[in-house]
Amino acid sequence: MRYNVAFVEDEYMVRANVARSRIWQQDEFCLIGEASNGEDALTLLEAHPVDILLTDIRMPFMDGLELCAAVRERWPAIRIVILSGYSDFSYAQQAIRLGVSEYLIKPFKADDLLRVLRSQKESIEAEQAERRLRGHFALQKFLSDLASGFLSEGEARRQADSWGLDLFHSGYIAAVAAVSFGAARCSQQEALHGLDLMQAVEALLGGRRDVFVFSKAADDIRFFLAGEGDELPAQARRLAAALQDALLACDGVKDCAIAISRTQHSLLRLGESFAEAQFALTIRPQGEERTILDVRDLNGDVTLQTLTLGTEEELLRGLLCYGGAQDIPPFLAQLREKYLSCSALLFIHIGLDMLSTVRETLTELGVDNAAFSLDNYLLELGLCMDRHDLDGFFDLLDRLLRAALAARIALRGRKNGAVIALAQQFVRENYHVPGLSLTDVAQHVSMSPSYFSSLFRQETGQTLIEFITFTRIEQAKRLLGDPARRTTEISFDVGFTDPNYFSKLFRKVVGVSPREFRARLNGA
Repeated sequence: MRYNVAFVEDEYMVRANVARSRIWQQDEFCLIGEASNGEDALTLLEAHPVDILLTDIRMPFMDGLELCAAVRERWPAIRIVILSGYSDFSYAQQAIRLGVSEYLIKPFKADDLLRVLRSQKESIEAEQAERRLRGHFALQKFLSDLASGFLSEGEARRQADSWGLDLFHSGYIAAVAAVSFGAARCSQQEALHGLDLMQAVEALLGGRRDVFVFSKAADDIRFFLAGEGDELPAQARRLAAALQDALLACDGVKDCAIAISRTQHSLLRLGESFAEAQFALTIRPQGEERTILDVRDLNGDVTLQTLTLGTEEELLRGLLCYGGAQDIPPFLAQLREKYLSCSALLFIHIGLDMLSTVRETLTELGVDNAAFSLDNYLLELGLCMDRHDLDGFFDLLDRLLRAALAARIALRGRKNGAVIALAQQFVRENYHVPGLSLTDVAQHVSMSPSYFSSLFRQETGQTLIEFITFTRIEQAKRLLGDPARRTTEISFDVGFTDPNYFSKLFRKVVGVSPREFRARLNGA
């Protein structure tokens, strides 16, 4: 890609010399026009897209400072480089306060100009890469929230439209890929493997608009296929087979098993499909790691209800942590169907267990006992037992779960932002500690590691390990600006214990090696 440059200078000979420079004969930069004052420069900028503006300070009609202010207001993305003599240094200071990216002392040589232009090019490309990365994480968060049932139909449609996604179809099939690696991994290696896997998946899909992929962790890749017709299951099988081959070809991957759900006809019930596929993975026979499971092929008339028999506590915790009011009726219907022939006394026992689970889960989530009391529910439960009132029992459970979800939602609105900010600040202050882990950060914010991991991903669109990794890489990039610091020393300073691994991960994240990055910073 060539970057467009506009040059503003009132001295004709300076403009002519710059216009004849060999810089414009290369493939990096294109001089799209020149101007002798600020007013003419604005006309030039209105007529042509410009990436970098080179401007003198002292010019007639509209000087460089006025031009900088106008450009910053109308075209904030343009990088501005000011040209100044030593006597103009006070003006240069004002220009920098106006958002100028860099300044170049006159007189300057072609090599000096090329160095400054390349510096701006690197800055533009880094900003573009950061925007792409933020966009990637935001899209991952949207898909994860959608698959977890956090979004209403209206919100799902709004976000799908903003991303340009064609999500609404008559059929959906969810799949979960469980990946295992050949050796134990540290947290940094986990992040690197996660990047490898997602890159392999994205390369395989090649821009397909009917498949939507996200990851819950480095070893947990998920996708859903959207479409119409009876061919959807066969398409899902073929896609799963291709995905399995792609993941097994990744460095360090030992095994990969994929489970495929039944066809779901409501986008907002994808959470059920993913739960179905996830459970199918947990019951696969030993030794069948490299397998593709289709829920429809399991023995008997398998439904989500029969798949999850004996997991009421797990389902209840999932409902309380991630579900919504729409998930309560099917959960209670499943419970009632399973124990339809049981005694009222057993229902009361189940009720006591559920009350205990609700209290424990809400405490883990941070809901204070004073904000959500179980006293009245315990009293009502005793009355139901006395009357053998099963209808009253299920009405009690319905009200209990709705109140618990309301307490969780109210707390989340107040607390999540503060918790995430506290965790991120802890990472920024302790990134240099080798072995900094999810458990360390979760303890700092007083949450269980499993819940905090899920919360961090939902709120930020990236895993905590990814955030730790990118924080370390950003600090390493800053330290590489000091030519006196060795790369090995920098790797230790930002929390890595293996300089070779640091270099490999740096290249994976930034696109170049630490040595190449330092050379670019220094204009080499």
